[in-house]
Amino acid sequence: MIALKSIENGWIELHFAASRNVETKMIRLASKTCDPPSDLAIAVLNIAAVCGKNSDITTIAPHFIFWEVKPQLYTCSLAPAGDETIAIELHHCPDMYAGIHTTDELRLCAVIHLSDLTANLFEEMRGLLLQHGFVGYRHRWGRDFPLALLVELYKLLNPDVATTTADINGEFRLLQTIFNFNSWKTKQSRA
Repeated sequence: MIALKSIENGWIELHFAASRNVETKMIRLASKTCDPPSDLAIAVLNIAAVCGKNSDITTIAPHFIFWEVKPQLYTCSLAPAGDETIAIELHHCPDMYAGIHTTDELRLCAVIHLSDLTANLFEEMRGLLLQHGFVGYRHRWGRDFPLALLVELYKLLNPDVATTTADINGEFRLLQTIFNFNSWKTKQSRA
C-alpha cells in the first residue's frame, strides 16, 4: 500500500509496501519538485478510466511518474495487470549526470487491486487534509491541496455517487459526506 506522511515543511515521506511485512520502500521527496498526492491520484484515475474487467491491457500504456530529488531520480510506473489490478514498479537512479540516468535500480515491484490502491490513496490524502487543513497544507508544501482529485477518487470508490455535480451546492454536499462534517461538529462540541 501507499502511505503519505508529512515530516517537515516542504518534504513529504512516501512509503510503498508490496504486501504486509514483505517489502517496504520509503522515499523522501521535496515538494518543490514533487507532488506525490496529485501524481498518484492522476495515475490511478487515468488507469481506472481505461481499465476494466474486459479491457485489453496490452493496448494500455503504463503511466510514469518522475520524482526528482537531486541528484537522485525516482521513477514510478503504474500499469494495468489484468483483472482490475495494477502493477507498480519503483525504480531509483541514485546519481543523475546532466539529467541522464547513470544507473537504474528496481526498488519495488508489486501488483495490487485497483480498488485497494484507490481506497488507500484516498484515505492517505484525506488524512493529510484533515491533519493540516487547506492553509496548513499550502504553507507546508507551497501548493494547494488537490481537492478535486480527492473527490474524483471518492467517486471512483463510490460508483453510486453522481458522476458529475450540477453546482457548487452538490459539491459541498459531497464534501460533507467525504469528511462527515456533521459528526465532526458533534464531536467538537462535546470536547
